[in-house]
Amino acid sequence: MATTHADRAFEAWGSLARSCLRPGEGGSLTVLQRPGRRKLAPVWPVSQVLAAAVDLAELTGDYDVVDGLVAGLRPYAAGDGYLPAPGDRRRYFDDNAWIGLCFAQLHLQTGEVRWLRRARKVFRFVREGQDPDGGMRWVEGRRARHTCSAAPAAQLALRSHLADADRDSLAFARRTLDWLDRTLVVRGGLYADHVDTRGRVDPTLWTYNQGAAAGAHTLLHLATGDGAALERARAIGASSLRRFGADRTWRHPPVFNA
Repeated sequence: MATTHADRAFEAWGSLARSCLRPGEGGSLTVLQRPGRRKLAPVWPVSQVLAAAVDLAELTGDYDVVDGLVAGLRPYAAGDGYLPAPGDRRRYFDDNAWIGLCFAQLHLQTGEVRWLRRARKVFRFVREGQDPDGGMRWVEGRRARHTCSAAPAAQLALRSHLADADRDSLAFARRTLDWLDRTLVVRGGLYADHVDTRGRVDPTLWTYNQGAAAGAHTLLHLATGDGAALERARAIGASSLRRFGADRTWRHPPVFNA
């Protein structure tokens, strides 16, 4: 039985790999939608599997699985970004921000420039989703702006800035977070889900939106030394604990809480 956090991580990964990972051509690894199915998983779950593999690789130093999963993204590729499923037409900005963050994390862990190049390639697409006021659209062809796209997009921009003081990326992140704080902060200082084309705010509070926003403000503090950004991150964390403490957290999907 697993006795440490690392043991539990490897045990969980083993279960996932046995049930949902399949080898493909050229050393690639594909992620299946669910055990016993042949259908590929949508790219957002794939991004979360990749993120887990990146974290495990930091512990082991073995990046073969990471390379296989990145190769497995090829069927989803479209321009600088990735489609939600092979053959789809509209790309989602949040999906791509998470993939870009995986590449940025790989650059941090390995120092390999190829990963920074990949992160910035994805960011070229992600930044297309920003409106002039700083709001981040969720998907191509639609005008609703979402916390789930804005917060990780800001994180990706800040990772790019932290790599080599890229001023444009920092400006993008500031615009995004200024809009987010101005538009979608609701009761208790937490973030609503989105604002539609008529300016109506959906007040639904999701755990993962709070975590992504706290992470973005933390990165802004790391990038600039802005004490207010750090205080905002701490406030989001405290408000989230009050709102989602105890059993309320588990009313949300586990992947949102992770």
